[in-house]
Amino acid sequence: MKKRKLIVILMLCCMIVLAACTNSASSSEKNLSTDDNQSTVKEESGAKLEDDRKESNNSEADSLSKNVTTKNEVYIYTEKKYGKDNSALDFHIFAQDKAGNKLWEKVWKDIQETELEVASEYTIANDMVYIEVSANLYALELQTGREKWGNVLVGSTPAPVVDEDGVIYCAGYYGPFITAVYPDGGIKWQVDDLDQYYWPYEIMLKDNKVYVTFGDPDDNIDTCVFKKQSGDFIDAIASNFKTTGWESITASSILDPNKPNYIPKNIADQNTATAWVEGKEDDGVGEWIKFESPSVQEIYKVDIYNGYQKSYELFQANSRLKAVKIEFSDGTSLIKTFKDDLGKTSIMLGKPVRTTSIKFTILDIYKGKKYSDTCISEISTY
Repeated sequence: MKKRKLIVILMLCCMIVLAACTNSASSSEKNLSTDDNQSTVKEESGAKLEDDRKESNNSEADSLSKNVTTKNEVYIYTEKKYGKDNSALDFHIFAQDKAGNKLWEKVWKDIQETELEVASEYTIANDMVYIEVSANLYALELQTGREKWGNVLVGSTPAPVVDEDGVIYCAGYYGPFITAVYPDGGIKWQVDDLDQYYWPYEIMLKDNKVYVTFGDPDDNIDTCVFKKQSGDFIDAIASNFKTTGWESITASSILDPNKPNYIPKNIADQNTATAWVEGKEDDGVGEWIKFESPSVQEIYKVDIYNGYQKSYELFQANSRLKAVKIEFSDGTSLIKTFKDDLGKTSIMLGKPVRTTSIKFTILDIYKGKKYSDTCISEISTY
């Protein structure tokens, strides 16, 4: 009897142990399954994060690709940087966008300075930047600064002029008197010497002729005329280019409308000791001045006397143009940047513009040492 009870007890113990083992195994399987599920969830979550990162990066790439500066938003500047002993200099030309980010830069190093300028003013045409450096003409892509061609000898020239066919004209000192260059950099025609006529400094294209104004005039003869297609010399004349007659000049603001010192008409009174002064509270970025006429005017050239040029002290005291947008009624426009200097800046239009208005909008300024008002002394159109 005792043996039978003992056997029953042992069997019950075995059953209890077996049940416990089964439950433990089942629990372990559940735990393993849960861990596997958690692991799977983590892996899926990681893949999702990676996808999100890729999407984010792609969005950033799209944003960057969309943030390509258009040609109307490119600002071109030039700068001379001297070495320690001032015996040589580096000439820089660079492009910025509206936010001031540098897009590209090109440098000519170790230039020996003479009495002539080391480089011309730049000219933008057909998505290219044309500039003469050390008597050689260069063509740079506007958006990238890549040199398309260069080292075309034209002499030291004030500014290249580009016609409607893309031909570039340069009048030069210490080199050819005038050179016409094809868009690919080849020479179309060239005039080397004109005996008594020298020091050419400005070109105007008009009526299929090229007018070159030169220094040291004799008996008021100050302009040589050439055939545009062939470069054949026509005559030497006294220049008689007349300024455009505008009926009205208006401005977005005036520093003090009740004082004649600041009014818009000062900008066209042939007197650089007067100026239009904008009246915005800040530096005047976005302010404008506009010339209008009821009849169509044909514009070949624009001259701007930047800042208040009554004296160097007043020039420095007030703000000056650093960049301006010029708009015509035919829908064309251009952006011009300025060196921070006294004197005249000439903008030669290779293709004449027929317009009933011309508007100048301030895009950027050089800050005045004393006043925040931006001034323009004179604007003349021809």
